[in-house]
Amino acid sequence: MPNMTGLHETFRIRAPEPVRALRFSPDGRWLVALTQSGRSIRVYERSGREYHDRGSLAGLGLRRSSILEVEFHPGGALVLTGEGHRLEVWDLAGRRMLREFGSLIPAEPGRIAAYEGLGVSLDGRYVETSFLARDQGERYSWETGGLAATRWGNSGPFVFHPEGELLAVSAVDSEYYTQVQFCSWTGGAYVWYPPVLIAYMAVGGAAFSPDGRAFAMVGGVDTHWCQVHSFPECTILSRHELGTVEELRFPYEVTEALCFVGSLLLLGRVDGSVVGIDVSDGAVRFEHAAHPTRVLSIRLHPSEPWIATGSDDGEIVLWEMEEATPRGCDLPDGSVTRRFVEAFPPLPAGQWRDPDNELLFEPEI
Repeated sequence: MPNMTGLHETFRIRAPEPVRALRFSPDGRWLVALTQSGRSIRVYERSGREYHDRGSLAGLGLRRSSILEVEFHPGGALVLTGEGHRLEVWDLAGRRMLREFGSLIPAEPGRIAAYEGLGVSLDGRYVETSFLARDQGERYSWETGGLAATRWGNSGPFVFHPEGELLAVSAVDSEYYTQVQFCSWTGGAYVWYPPVLIAYMAVGGAAFSPDGRAFAMVGGVDTHWCQVHSFPECTILSRHELGTVEELRFPYEVTEALCFVGSLLLLGRVDGSVVGIDVSDGAVRFEHAAHPTRVLSIRLHPSEPWIATGSDDGEIVLWEMEEATPRGCDLPDGSVTRRFVEAFPPLPAGQWRDPDNELLFEPEI
C-alpha cells in the first residue's frame, strides 16, 4: 500500500470559479471542469505531462441556464445536460455541437426541471439520465437519439457496475437521507432488485471498485460522509467523516470527491486533504494535503498513473501516484452480477419497490 506521501504534484492550473466536477476523455487527451455555478465548462488539452487551457465550451450554460452534468462517451464525444434543456453532444477537437436529443418533461411548479444524473453505458449504445423533479430516468439510443425507455424509480446520481448490466441509482429524499437501489436493463425493460442501501446524507457521487466488489457513496450538506458497502452482499464495510461546512445548496454544491484506484478508495475532505482508504478493512493508508479548501472532485486518468483533483478555490491539480499505489485488480467477468441476481431475485416486472419485502442495509447511528 502507499505510504504517507502517496501523491506527488506534477501540474497545477486554475479555473475561474470553484470546480464542481472533473472528467477525463477516454483517451486522456482532454480534461474538462464543470464549475460550481454551472455557467462554464473549462476545456484543457494534454501536452506531455501538462494540460493547457483551451477556454470555455459554449454549451447550455452560456445560452440560458445551468449545466448540471457532464460525461464522456467511450468514443470521445462529450455529453452535457442542463436545466430545462435537451442533452447536447459535443466534439471538443472541432469545438462544435454534434447533435442534441431527448426532451425534459415539464416539472411541477416550483420544482427544478433538470437532469441530475447522467451516464453512458459501457458499450456506448445508450445514454442514461435521472430526472430530479420526479421519480424517473430515461434511456436514449446513441445511434438514433430517440427515447428507448423510461426508468420509473429512484432518480438521483447513479453509476454503472463495471460488468455493465447493473445500475446503482440513488433517491435523495432530503438533505440528510438517501436510498440506493439497483436495477438492470433486461429483455428491453428495466428490472429492479430488493436491496435498499440507506445513507444519512445527500449523496453527490458514487462509484464501484474496478473489480465490482465494493460500492461507495459520498455527500452531505453540512457534515460530509463516505459510506462503503461490500458487493454483491451489500453489507456496510465502513463509514468515514470528511469534515463539516455550513449548509450547502443541493445539488449544486454537494461533493462528488471519491475515486477508486484498485482496492484503494481516494476521498476528498473538507480541509482540502485527500485520503486513501483500504476498503478491505476501512483503514486510512495515506493522507495528503492537496488543496487549501474543500476538495469537490477526484478523477483517475484512463491510462497514466495520475489523478486530478478540483476544489472550492478553483484550483485543479494533477498528481502522480506512487508506484506502490495499486491501480489494477482482477477484472470483472460477470460473476459478481450473477451472484447478486442469485442472492436477490428481481422484483416483478414494473415494480421498483416492495415495502413488504425490502432488504434494508443501513448504518447504526
